[in-house]
Amino acid sequence: SRGLSLEAGVSQPVGSGTLDLSVNWLPMEEVWKNPYEEEGRKSETAADTCGMRVKWQPSGGGPWELGYALQRTSVERDAIGDLESDLKRSGWTHELDLKRCFPLQSGLSLTPVLGAGYGDKDGESNRYWEGKAELMLQGVRPPWIFVGLISGAYQHYCKAHPLYGDTRREAIITLFAQVIRRDLLGRENLFASLGGGYLRSDANIDFFDSQSFISLATVGVDF
Repeated sequence: SRGLSLEAGVSQPVGSGTLDLSVNWLPMEEVWKNPYEEEGRKSETAADTCGMRVKWQPSGGGPWELGYALQRTSVERDAIGDLESDLKRSGWTHELDLKRCFPLQSGLSLTPVLGAGYGDKDGESNRYWEGKAELMLQGVRPPWIFVGLISGAYQHYCKAHPLYGDTRREAIITLFAQVIRRDLLGRENLFASLGGGYLRSDANIDFFDSQSFISLATVGVDF
């Protein structure tokens, strides 16, 4: 799939910490109408994704950070979902994660992340539980910021797949790196970033094995 993502957020002191709230929208994504179609050329349909993320950390930029993300995906013409209700792909995803930052030296830090998620899809065989572990390396040398990430996740689905007669189990590994340039064009509130990565998924049902290359380019404004 491919798409253009839009995101906006605010930050507000709350009690002994800081609460960040952001909303996002992916309005131009495309997915297969029927991903299991084997004969002829597959046709695409639009998928609309929107969501929000809440993040809390102690005042003064303490080392702990707790986050929760909620996302809703709606597939416009879900041909496989119309044929088999257990395979409907629209629905919600919930993700909860806890981070702890360890400073290594001036401008360099290492952050392990533990997370859990639930995919509450309309089709029962597409619902899943997820466990996740990440390790993030961040370097800051103004006006440059570098972020490197390695992530592993395991997903266990809730019902046997009606086409393959087995309950899907999947292991996912992600590698990602991003470079951010702040104070762009001499303006303190303007920034840009470039990033890229690799994602590989291995499942007990061979159909779901996959690998993807990720790229992104961002220009943003801090208000």
